[in-house]
Amino acid sequence: MRMRSAGIVVKDGNILLIHRKNEREYYVLPGGRIEAGESASEACVREVFEESSIRVVALRPVLELYWEEGKSHICYVCEYVSGTPRLGDDTNEAKKMRDPLSGEFYEPLWVPIDSWQSLPIHPQEAKEALGRFLSEGFPKEALKLYLKPAEKKDSL
Repeated sequence: MRMRSAGIVVKDGNILLIHRKNEREYYVLPGGRIEAGESASEACVREVFEESSIRVVALRPVLELYWEEGKSHICYVCEYVSGTPRLGDDTNEAKKMRDPLSGEFYEPLWVPIDSWQSLPIHPQEAKEALGRFLSEGFPKEALKLYLKPAEKKDSL
């Protein structure tokens, strides 16, 4: 099973997103693969820092996405601790951006909560849940969504 963890970080009316471009342009929550021996919350904290240089505390899972082929994403609501969004120099993403042939672009940034919904955020199911969370508050227990492979657009 391929498991990923991501963080939902809100600060001063903004949400932390990663702006990505490859064959197309879109935004994702900062996150990535859970490594061997690592908990989902530890992976969330590590991945948010690696992708954005933002330090957080993972508070609790609020969204779990499961696909039939065995892939899953666990999204944590996080408390902002410190930092300014920037891609770390030694990350895989930074290495890809330095390669002029890769065509890859990654930029961590704060996006105003009142304008994020106009952005192409993937996966769409995460965007829909996030919209509900930002308007109604984060749930005490994780919302669990079970999806078919065709519904998966991109990883978080």
